[in-house]
Amino acid sequence: MASIGAGKVGNIIEQTGQPMDHSLQRLRGLPRRVILAYLPLVVLWAIYYAGARLVLDSTDAPINYDLVNFLPSFLKSLPFFLIGVAFVVYFRLFVFRSAIMTPRQRIAAWFKDTPWIEFFLLRFVPTLVYIFGLQRVYVALKPEIPNIVPFSWDADFLVWDRVLLFGYDAWEVSHWLLPSAYGSSVIDELYTAWFYVLFACIFVAAMAPLQDRIRLTYLVSFALNWGIGGSLLAIIFSSAGPVYYERLFGDPVFAPLLDRLNAQHLEFELSSVIVIEKLWQGHLGKEDIPGLGISAFPSMHLALATANTCFAFKFGRWWGWAMVAFTAATLFGSVHLGWHYVVDGIAGIALGIVFWALSWRFTGWWLKGRTEIAG
Repeated sequence: MASIGAGKVGNIIEQTGQPMDHSLQRLRGLPRRVILAYLPLVVLWAIYYAGARLVLDSTDAPINYDLVNFLPSFLKSLPFFLIGVAFVVYFRLFVFRSAIMTPRQRIAAWFKDTPWIEFFLLRFVPTLVYIFGLQRVYVALKPEIPNIVPFSWDADFLVWDRVLLFGYDAWEVSHWLLPSAYGSSVIDELYTAWFYVLFACIFVAAMAPLQDRIRLTYLVSFALNWGIGGSLLAIIFSSAGPVYYERLFGDPVFAPLLDRLNAQHLEFELSSVIVIEKLWQGHLGKEDIPGLGISAFPSMHLALATANTCFAFKFGRWWGWAMVAFTAATLFGSVHLGWHYVVDGIAGIALGIVFWALSWRFTGWWLKGRTEIAG
């Protein structure tokens, strides 16, 4: 693969219509760029908040926006923020002084001649606030789902799974394919790694230029997945998932799965087994355990893993196929660990694709060719 020097990157930037010395031009165009980058996101958040508030008025559940709630979320993202600083320093000090391979052209151009204050105060911090805003609405709404619409779809999803799998439950197939406790521990770690992959994709999107179409598409699809998939459809198709089937409906159909997971947990600690119990205690309203909510359909793990996959393909084929493999592992883990029915995962993948396609189409219209490569 041919290498491309710093001069070539300069030519790429100039071909986008942005001169190399454009500080004044950037300053003059700043309000427009900020509006293009964030107005759709503010509107989406406002719609999500208003819809959630309308629903929650019947339950008196609050939506909390305060430092007590913000700081833990911020501290969890701080390592990725520091990675971002290192990333910028690396590109500034080394990449522009050496050959740049083609797969790195886009990311390299993000940092070319970009003021540090713009990078952090106009890109990273607002994105973090936007993600936090969506998260607070979702966290307020999710525990109230069974109070709004009681869990009622689990039996249907169980039947649909058995139709798809010729009479078998999904966990029976997965544990036949991967019967060992060690195998379950690996799947459990991969399922937990979903959170880190999600943070990493958010971090990459936050670094991108304000008018970068890929960035805006990812952030718009993020809101659609949580608002429509994780909230609206979760309420309409209210369900709890296999691990809570017996506790809610008295049918021990998934008792063998829970017995198997508990036995494997004694050999290799499975974080899913611990979280299953904590979520249930929160669902029961234990004072010392926050009620984070229980919801199975659609699988947000799969919806967002699919969005991350679409995002990754925009940066390179190998990144995309790596995310396809991770999404497949997430689907496998969702049924292997008892969190979801197969139809939850299928619905999540379908929604992830649809919301990405809609977001891509919208951002093409919204930006109208005013996309940035250099920032």
